[in-house]
Amino acid sequence: MTRAPLWLRGYKRAWLVPDIVAGLTSGPSSSHRRSPTQIAGLPPSAGLAAAPGDLRALGSRRRPDDTLVAGIERPLFYVNTSAVKNRVLELAAAPEARMVVLDLVRSDELDVQALDMLGELADRLAVRGAELRLAGVYAPVLELLRRAGLADRVRVGPTLDAALA
Repeated sequence: MTRAPLWLRGYKRAWLVPDIVAGLTSGPSSSHRRSPTQIAGLPPSAGLAAAPGDLRALGSRRRPDDTLVAGIERPLFYVNTSAVKNRVLELAAAPEARMVVLDLVRSDELDVQALDMLGELADRLAVRGAELRLAGVYAPVLELLRRAGLADRVRVGPTLDAALA
């Protein structure tokens, strides 16, 4: 006999009818609402790709030593990886940066696409003669970077100062 999933074991039978009613009534009524991206006249994907991928200060600040420091306003995950990578490459190109520090302080976890993007970004920057460093990396993210082999290729620091050192 198969045991019920852990989340279901704590479910109370008295909650069943109200949950069904809530599901039946909220689904149809919410399907007619307009999303903020529709109200703004943007494509549906803009709310996912544009906002999470925004780089701080649009985006960044340049240091006198040809270092670009960029931070992501929201967590880095599959929806915004392409936008973040493209924006960082764009910011690093003019003028040419020798070091790019990406502040991940808002990302307490990374998915596979984010890890792939960071590896790709490190490779693309290396071709240009620039080094990628990561700052604001929490322990769980550091473990993922190690498992993906990125911690060996990219300097990682818990703070911006550590990444810049």
